Amino acid sequence: MKKILLMFGIAAMTATMVSCNGSNADNKKSGAESDSIADNFGGMVGTQIYGALESMTPEILEKQLGVKEFNKDEFLKGFNYGMKADTASCFVVGLQNAMQMRQQLDMLNRAGFKVSYKQVAAAFTKAFKGDTLSQEQMRTAQMFMQEKMMESQMRIQQMQQQKQQAEIEANKAKADEYIANLKKQDKSIQTTASGLTYKVVKQGEGQPVTSGKAKVIYEGRNIEGDVFDSSKGEPVEFDVDQVVPGFSEALKMMAPGSKYTIYVPDNLGYNGRGPVAPGSIMVFDVEVVGAADAE
Repeated sequence: MKKILLMFGIAAMTATMVSCNGSNADNKKSGAESDSIADNFGGMVGTQIYGALESMTPEILEKQLGVKEFNKDEFLKGFNYGMKADTASCFVVGLQNAMQMRQQLDMLNRAGFKVSYKQVAAAFTKAFKGDTLSQEQMRTAQMFMQEKMMESQMRIQQMQQQKQQAEIEANKAKADEYIANLKKQDKSIQTTASGLTYKVVKQGEGQPVTSGKAKVIYEGRNIEGDVFDSSKGEPVEFDVDQVVPGFSEALKMMAPGSKYTIYVPDNLGYNGRGPVAPGSIMVFDVEVVGAADAE
């Protein structure tokens, strides 16, 4: 029976295998040109990769790379090891394939399967040295691994959703405690039936702008006091029906000249997609100058 190697999930290696037992001809350039290529290529790619990795959150690093934090020195250790390796060597080809297999194994283990890397390496070595799988065994192994990889993806997604939900619940509890403490300290702070909390700093005269556009001066921040948005002291125009529900509700209570501090919960804001942590609240200092068409 014809025997074949099990190389599940590994990309085609034709290009790299070509140089496994030979060497490439050198295309010599002048020293100045070679130095220019080296400096530009290294600088360009180094800047791109560092910028990409540095901007990743711990959650993205763990999800995409399987590491909890970006360590520049560790990265450079691996990079320089690879740059010094002989690319005409089968050692490098084996290393490349091991790294690809490790990525898949890391995903399986993050999903809770606890696969032994040593056992995988032993099975790989056994097959590679001649005790390979039959075509039927190969098909069975491929189907089994495809099923487990799909299951891993689902498990990881579920774990991420559970983690996100736990964070949302924790932020909601923190927000509720924050509002409760504010209302204990200041009895003038009120909460509407919808859940919007507000304090009247100054009540204007006349009728609120309940439709159309209002001129508004505002500043938005999280409960830690970090400002995420501001009109910078200048009036801007808002359609009172085209802003998040909590902001809209507040504007429709405010006559021209009014100044409120409003506390917009997540469900009346961006529902986890806004400038503050999901489940938290946005705090706004808001002043309604007047209707946009009232000149």
